[in-house]
Amino acid sequence: MVSKDEPSERFYLVVEDNPAYGRSLRQLLRKWGTVTVVTSVRGAKAIIASHRWTALVVDLGLPDGSGFEVLEAFRAVHPATPALVFSGQHEADDINCAHALGAKYLVKGASRALIEQFILSAPSSARLEASVDVWQERYGLSDAERDVLLRFALGESRDLIAELRNCSPLTVKKQCEFILLKTHAASMQDAVSRLLREVVGR
Repeated sequence: MVSKDEPSERFYLVVEDNPAYGRSLRQLLRKWGTVTVVTSVRGAKAIIASHRWTALVVDLGLPDGSGFEVLEAFRAVHPATPALVFSGQHEADDINCAHALGAKYLVKGASRALIEQFILSAPSSARLEASVDVWQERYGLSDAERDVLLRFALGESRDLIAELRNCSPLTVKKQCEFILLKTHAASMQDAVSRLLREVVGR
């Protein structure tokens, strides 16, 4: 779990069209990193791929669509990055949809402590790297496999990893297969979930 004093570059994306909530979230999150607030689905989609985001906070009722559109687009690029739906709506279908997309759900009016709990559970890249180093030694991962695992844990998609590593998606797929074989994980999501649990527990 990251502390407020940990020297790590962290980027938070907030998608909120209510000015008061936007200001409040910016003020709260800037204690831990750089905060970008956008007010629409279109604005969010335009910058989703611009950073290796530490976390996403998204409202559902946006002027040009649903926050779920943002979350789905975000998941396509950042499949493992922590996300929080922070909404005035509290329908069961919305809560279930958020969970299906790997996001936590808080209803507006929730205490600052609950929001901070979500933020503090998002691991920093420095802590992730340290844990991936442990896994590399524990499971005998190659340097390439270590890098792929770290990138997945940081929320990058397979296609983006291939692009950034200047290799084919098939190469990344093969490296993932080796990671799963060595770590005895059922999927990359399973491996990342185990890794993140270790990071939070450190």
